[in-house]
Amino acid sequence: MKDKSLSRIVLIAIFAALAFVLGQFTKIPIPGGYFTLLDAGIFVTAMTLGKTSGAAVGAVAALFLDLLGFPAYAPFSFVIHGAQGFLGNLTRNKIVNYALSAVVMVGGYFVADMVVVHSLGTAIPDLFFNGVQTTAGYVIALIVAPLLKRTGVFDGFGTTEK
Repeated sequence: MKDKSLSRIVLIAIFAALAFVLGQFTKIPIPGGYFTLLDAGIFVTAMTLGKTSGAAVGAVAALFLDLLGFPAYAPFSFVIHGAQGFLGNLTRNKIVNYALSAVVMVGGYFVADMVVVHSLGTAIPDLFFNGVQTTAGYVIALIVAPLLKRTGVFDGFGTTEK
């Protein structure tokens, strides 16, 4: 494709679809919802295409995932995972990026649990599960993103953020 902006939009849409599929087919039920590898797709996007792409993929993939399973959480997931994708590649420091995105994801779902189900019995255990989910996603992305970059698959797609 010659139009790099169109190519980039298509690539982001593909990543959103892949993140959604990762989330949809790795669901493990937990007290307030489910554990999934959606976060890995979000972080891989952020690390390969940049923070704004990570935000878009996180917001859209999480929204559709929750619309199919837990619609009451959909607006929260749109914001939380969008922010997670943005923060997952905010600085050059991977530890800072991880910490910021983990605080937003874990804290965001604690608030969401309290608003949706009004239960500390759900919100407190979810702190642990959401922490594990975001950590697993970040670790997977730390492995997969550099491998994807090395393949050259993104060459010609205008993947560098300005």
